[in-house]
Amino acid sequence: MIRLPNSSQRLLAVLLSLLGASFDANAAVTYLPPIGGSGGAQFIEHCSGSQSTPQGEITGGPFPSHVVDKLLALQTPQNLAGFELRAGDDIDAIRPLCVSAYSTGSVTAPKLTLLPGLLDKDSNRPASSGFVKLPPGWHGGIGGHLTRVVCPHDRPIVVAMYVAAEGVNTVTVNNIHLYCGLAVPSQQLDENPSAIFDAPKASGSPAVLGIGGSTVSNSAAFQRCPEGQVAVGVHGRSGEWVDAIGLICDAPRISKAVALGRVESTGPTDPTMTICDYAKSARERNSPAAPGLEKQCAAQAAANPTVAFAVTHSAGPMPEICDAAKSARARNSPAAPGLEKQCNAKLAANPPAAAPAAAPAPAAAPSPPVQKPHDLRVGRITYTQDGQLVSRPVVGKPVAIACSYLVNEVADPFVFKIQPWQGQFQIGGQVAEILIFQGDIQAGQHAALQIWTPTIVGKTSITCVLNPVFQDAEANPSNNRWSEFVDIVVGDAAAPPAQ
Repeated sequence: MIRLPNSSQRLLAVLLSLLGASFDANAAVTYLPPIGGSGGAQFIEHCSGSQSTPQGEITGGPFPSHVVDKLLALQTPQNLAGFELRAGDDIDAIRPLCVSAYSTGSVTAPKLTLLPGLLDKDSNRPASSGFVKLPPGWHGGIGGHLTRVVCPHDRPIVVAMYVAAEGVNTVTVNNIHLYCGLAVPSQQLDENPSAIFDAPKASGSPAVLGIGGSTVSNSAAFQRCPEGQVAVGVHGRSGEWVDAIGLICDAPRISKAVALGRVESTGPTDPTMTICDYAKSARERNSPAAPGLEKQCAAQAAANPTVAFAVTHSAGPMPEICDAAKSARARNSPAAPGLEKQCNAKLAANPPAAAPAAAPAPAAAPSPPVQKPHDLRVGRITYTQDGQLVSRPVVGKPVAIACSYLVNEVADPFVFKIQPWQGQFQIGGQVAEILIFQGDIQAGQHAALQIWTPTIVGKTSITCVLNPVFQDAEANPSNNRWSEFVDIVVGDAAAPPAQ
């Protein structure tokens, strides 16, 4: 709750300056017309403090309405970066993904919904109905699976949008194409969209002997925020599906990166953290100190390229330098290449002998989470980079790896229900990088998504594994794995988008 005394007009100005939020008091928020069908109830979602503090909780007024709006936005002045969706044959539900933009040009990461993306407590329905409620901030129905359409890192803010809607009896949103840019007042719009989501097209039914039949109704439009504005939210109509959406636009909301004075620490420092650990922590928090710490980390790695080791023949565990190399690679530390080189040299000079197998401790075997007659079936792997599907990702840039899969659940009161299970992306050769994802327990088609940054040019093996270790308990254990090789290329050798 925000409490301000009645006479604090000057205090309001102080708050604005201290929080470093840049706003144009004369700028008017623009609501672009919703595109889509005519059904559903209205919803409005701002990328601002209004998502966390209702207007009625701002006391100490009265304040003019425009002051209330700015006080709400002060809590989290953010811009629209894309959408989370629940989608299958249609777009069932939508939630805006918002980011804070700083004067340095960096943006924060959007807060994502955790799987499975639904709540299992709703007083309006029986507890036995399971996941029946959308989390706060979502609008629409509970069907479909989680997916996203998000602006790329180099153009992180939505500026314009193309929306297409279709349907036989009910026209709902089916396609969303985002045109993205920066949190700046004036910019050139790209000719092609930066990120797209297309649900399957609807189809009607032909008439039989001139009787019956149905046709698909369509509507589509492109909209762009007015000059000097970017998207800061979404509004529209929704019910069981997302019926229509339109952008909310305002002046770019930019928070100044303020350098703070040194403050004496009140607690002990963590002796286990290196300068590179502090740099990573600062980057995750989008701290203004991140660039300086990263520079110190790189300088330290360059100043200490090698470490001398005494040669000892041991049948013990992996050398500590290899553990350090693995940890550095997991953190994308600049020291990783040097540590890996030292690890390889250490292993070549002194290969560890296999340790004798220890007698396993008696323990109850875990119950398989997916058992007959249920089955998991893996699909194919796709790669998305800079908002586009690609067949050959570019080295050094984040790529979204998606693995489609089917959960085949057999309805039978006498068999165990599907329990929470995990899957893996296995990247690389003998020492594979493992990315774990949480599988969906709901019947139907789903997709697992992980972000990976390739570091080496050339062919790299990618494997998607469902329910590892327990696949033999399923109805068909042979359809849980898909493996392929993907070419990692340099930027100017990138392949055109995958078709």
